Amino acid sequence: MSLLDCLPDQAAMRAAFYHQLQTLCQPVAASPQPDVALSVGLETEYLLIDAQGQLITEQQRNALLEHLPDASAELGCSMLETHTRPVPIVDSHGGLLTEAQQVERHARSVATAQGYRLVRLGTYPGCLDDICISRYPDRYRLLLETCMFLRHPDRPVQAGNITLPDDPAIVMGASLATHLNIQLPAGPTAITWLNRSIELMPYLVALAVNSPLLECRDSGYHEIRTPLWKAIFDFAYAEATLGVPATRVGIRPAYYRDWQDYWSDVGDKLFLLGQPEQALAINMKTSGGPYG
Repeated sequence: MSLLDCLPDQAAMRAAFYHQLQTLCQPVAASPQPDVALSVGLETEYLLIDAQGQLITEQQRNALLEHLPDASAELGCSMLETHTRPVPIVDSHGGLLTEAQQVERHARSVATAQGYRLVRLGTYPGCLDDICISRYPDRYRLLLETCMFLRHPDRPVQAGNITLPDDPAIVMGASLATHLNIQLPAGPTAITWLNRSIELMPYLVALAVNSPLLECRDSGYHEIRTPLWKAIFDFAYAEATLGVPATRVGIRPAYYRDWQDYWSDVGDKLFLLGQPEQALAINMKTSGGPYG
């Protein structure tokens, strides 16, 4: 009997997976009521190349950003991030996508007018070694210093079967992603939803990597940031010696007891200036823009 003969039936696995997911998504007594005001927003990262397919310089990127109120600089010199305004979550799936498309079209048209193109990492014709890292923004200084101090040159960073460049900062400058930010009212409602998301996280991860666990195979898709951050940070050492927050990777091992427990854990690790009620707007880096 081969190993394959011992594996569960794929259809049965898939059915069991979705049954568990559907069960977890059922409303519970402590769940927020439908009339609770929730907001969402999208952040999307891009690289910028010129007509010859070369990455543009940091100076060129910064000049372009002067014409993009809904975008900001990122760690990579040739990298920018677009962000929508916060959108009410009620009937927002269409509104959020429309907003994101408008922001992207505007960024693309401005870039095209300057002779540049927006690309994601999968369409960039070069290699990771071309990526240059900005050391100018203060918000990245601690990150870069910690990265250089804690990196393990004798332990290469692996993402699947690919060995990433020796300098993890290079990879951070090319780890393009789309982030969905969700704002909940501070207090018990937010904690209920956050704790629920911990239960759902393994299922979302399985879906995000093309469900290799469901189909008993390796899809070839590997989330890059987790092995990257694990290689950069020795969590216990970083927190004890440098005071560096080590919450960039993984799922919290326990539920938050209440809002105070949550805020004592993450409040000092975010750029919120003591304003949790403004967390989404601050993180999205925009409060309006030309579309709203």
